[in-house]
Amino acid sequence: MNIYSLPNAIGSLCVLYTGVFVFWSNRKSRLHASFFAFCIIMLIWLGSYAVAFSTSDPQIATFLVRLACVAVVYTTPMLYLFAALYLNKFNSEKKYIYACFAIFTMTFFLFIFSNLFLGDYYKYPWGYYSKAGPLHPLYLLLGSLTWGRGLFLFIDKKMWQS
Repeated sequence: MNIYSLPNAIGSLCVLYTGVFVFWSNRKSRLHASFFAFCIIMLIWLGSYAVAFSTSDPQIATFLVRLACVAVVYTTPMLYLFAALYLNKFNSEKKYIYACFAIFTMTFFLFIFSNLFLGDYYKYPWGYYSKAGPLHPLYLLLGSLTWGRGLFLFIDKKMWQS
C-alpha cells in the first residue's frame, strides 16, 4: 500500500464505523438509514481512491477512479434527503428529492458509459486520479443546486425559529 493511500483508507474506515454506529443505534429510523447510505457512498468514494493510489495497473485504476466518481454523484442528493428527513420536511420535499435522484441517476450512466462527464485519468506520483470530461461543469452545477436546496431547508428552518 502506497503511503498516499493511508488518509483515504483510514477515512473510509472511520466513515464506515460512524455509519454503522448511527444505523445500529436505531435501525428503524429513515434518518439513520439515510445517514448510513451516505456513509456507504463516502466509503466507496474514499476506498476507491485509496486503492487507485496504490495500483500500478492502468485498467484497474480506470475502473477505480470511475467507481469513486460514480459514488460522488450520489453525495448531494443523499445530503438533500438527509436534510429533509432531519428537518421533518420529507413529505413537502419528496417530489424534488425523487427528481434529484432521477437526474443524478441519468448522470450516473453518463459517468459509466461515456467520457462526457468523466474523461480518462491523470497519473501522479501518488497514484491515479480522475480527469473531468467536457460536461463535468454541468454535474457541478446540478450538485451545487441540490446542495443549495438542502442548505436552504436549514436556513429556512432557522429563520422561522428566530
